[in-house]
Amino acid sequence: MALRIDKKNLKLLGVLDLNSQLPATKIAKKIGLSREAVRYRMNLLKEEGLILSYTIKVDFSFLNKMVYLFYLTISGSQSQRNKFQKHLTSINSVYSVEISEGSWDLAISILADNHNEFSKVLEECLVGYENMILKRTVALMIFEKNYSYFSKEKFKSIKKKEPIILDSLDEKILNILFINSREKIFNIVKKTSSTLDIIRYRLKKLVRLNLRYTINVDYHKLNLMPFRLFLKYRKINSELEKKIITFCELNKNIISYRKVIADWNAEIDVVVKNLSELYSLTNLLREDFKSIILDTESAHIANSLCSHQNIKFGGHTVKKKSEE
Repeated sequence: MALRIDKKNLKLLGVLDLNSQLPATKIAKKIGLSREAVRYRMNLLKEEGLILSYTIKVDFSFLNKMVYLFYLTISGSQSQRNKFQKHLTSINSVYSVEISEGSWDLAISILADNHNEFSKVLEECLVGYENMILKRTVALMIFEKNYSYFSKEKFKSIKKKEPIILDSLDEKILNILFINSREKIFNIVKKTSSTLDIIRYRLKKLVRLNLRYTINVDYHKLNLMPFRLFLKYRKINSELEKKIITFCELNKNIISYRKVIADWNAEIDVVVKNLSELYSLTNLLREDFKSIILDTESAHIANSLCSHQNIKFGGHTVKKKSEE
């Protein structure tokens, strides 16, 4: 059932999407509510399942990490599929698992240092389930740009200068923030056995990772439909791609643009109210960029099975309390 969301809640979601670390007092000033009202609404949105989690997004290229998108079409009964999906979510190098209706059945995001490590993770993903695989393909992500569905403001980003080397404390802090980006600094101090001054310094250092404090949202709770568009280009260069990226920045339905190396050239994640809105957006893309776009495909993202539930970050693993 879709939730009834008023304008204040939409403003709240917009603020949290851009910076989920903001204290309730600052959020209250931004949206014109009391601190207590903000806390009440945040708790309610979490309890209702609209806000799935408070988390962070990192530009992994700053760490020389590679993101692989592994797409599968599978066979088998529902119980077999559920077992396979549960297996995938137990693998620490798996960043997220999405169930789809359309071009593929599963999309698995995997973090790895190199192709050899990715190959080993892939073997771990498929062991015991090889007979279920009907079709498989891999996309290597080159870069990703994210946009907010709830706010017109842009995410702040910094230019990459050189890879950043993290030590074990940095990695532990990132793991904690992956699970809960609103974790109080004193709890981070306790969990890392560090000091307040050191954690404050490290948090400032981690900003250089293009660290984005944000939220994971279940758009279906708002009676919205998330889709992924796969774009295959006739031709592309940096200038032409900038035009498509500008289109994405200005379109309220688009929440991410992803350049990949695959059978297609780019992926665009969108949120729409219905299929008619999806078709209108797709047709607009094709018309505005008919000299660039050769073909498009789409897939409805029906569910996200794991989003930062098991994170392997430089050898450190942190699980949600519900799984401990």
